[in-house]
Amino acid sequence: MAEAIIDGTGEGNALKVDNDNAAYVKNVSALVTEKYDAIIVTTPTTIQEVYTYKTGGATGTTVAIITVNYTTSAKDLIASVVKTWVIHLILLYQI
Repeated sequence: MAEAIIDGTGEGNALKVDNDNAAYVKNVSALVTEKYDAIIVTTPTTIQEVYTYKTGGATGTTVAIITVNYTTSAKDLIASVVKTWVIHLILLYQI
């Protein structure tokens, strides 16, 4: 697996890495603004790509999912892009 190393503070760049090594996009128009450190790409069909953004590595917690649908398998024209937010609930029990 290739690894990208960002040197410096990342100020002024579209990508910033925090002290906990989680990355996030600083661009306001970006689809994924949640912190993430891994992106898993799958192609469930010939006209669909699913990008799963995670924190905690490839087996970590999913923070967002971007689904890109194309009009044909040539993937030369995008039909739709959908973002799915992932909400994690923490249940507290009182004993």
